[in-house]
Amino acid sequence: MWASFAVMAAASFTEAFRLHNRRLERRIYWCGWLVGAAGIAYAGHWREGWRVSVVAFVVLVLCAVMFAIRWTPYLKVGDRIIATSPRHRQPDPTGADPAPDATRPARTLTADDVRTTSFRKPVGRRGYDPEQVNALLERIAARLDGHGDLTAEDIRTATFSRPRPFIRGYDPDHVDQFLDDAITTLSADTR
Repeated sequence: MWASFAVMAAASFTEAFRLHNRRLERRIYWCGWLVGAAGIAYAGHWREGWRVSVVAFVVLVLCAVMFAIRWTPYLKVGDRIIATSPRHRQPDPTGADPAPDATRPARTLTADDVRTTSFRKPVGRRGYDPEQVNALLERIAARLDGHGDLTAEDIRTATFSRPRPFIRGYDPDHVDQFLDDAITTLSADTR
């Protein structure tokens, strides 16, 4: 049982090891907590029975989630990082990898692509105001249909405010990638 506590404690301080690989740190953190919680639950089974060991396992996993949210950048669900500190909400650094925009080819959009697109809504940050983004998307779709006078420069200089309180906005990175594609499409269309 004490070895399980030691594993959980060591996993909680993965930042101190300076691995410089947040993905590896997350894996060590979660594996350490899950192995430690399972070890404590298994040890508790021999004293108190299975019901208490299951409750102990669930409580320890909930503690791991709370610690991850509060002190570490390790609670990541899909592409979303959930943390109370803005520093911990940053995406994983790519290190020596090229910038994601440099490896992702721009795609040519159609008006239907613009009308049917949907954006992620980030957890833990408010993002872009959906109403303002949707209004720009309507103008882009109209321009691709041959109506309106929207230019690539208009899209490049567009800014969005934060949504009203209690409204989850669109993921800024996702919106910016889509708008880069729209700029490329409109720039090619005017040539």
